[in-house]
Amino acid sequence: MRRKTSVRPMGVAVALVPLMDVVLVLVAFIILTAPYPGRMWEGLELRDVPESELRGDVSPTVFVTAEGVIFHNGRHVNEEGLRFVLKLAADSGRNPVMVMSVEKGLPYGQLAAVLRLAREEGIRRVALALEAPEEMP
Repeated sequence: MRRKTSVRPMGVAVALVPLMDVVLVLVAFIILTAPYPGRMWEGLELRDVPESELRGDVSPTVFVTAEGVIFHNGRHVNEEGLRFVLKLAADSGRNPVMVMSVEKGLPYGQLAAVLRLAREEGIRRVALALEAPEEMP
């Protein structure tokens, strides 16, 4: 008597382990080569500043509203005016601290533009105020 042997078709098997290895290597490569956003702020010093260093005659105070209107020491200025006063402060030789406060809702790009402007004009120390000055609109 002859036995019937059943032949089962072999299925195609996908090896998942090597595929996962390749994906993990790609993810690691993307993460490690992505640009670091903090590089733009190199050269700016953000730290706690003693109140004695925050005198109005030495330290420019900048307030930016949610609409992007800029105030310097309580007076409305345009970008050109802000450049001028920041350059004067930087050239004073006293290593001034720019005190900056912004209104809630200011787009991040406008904040970055003001900080970039300060850096371009020679301001290297920035103090971020937690509350807006009371005399501002």
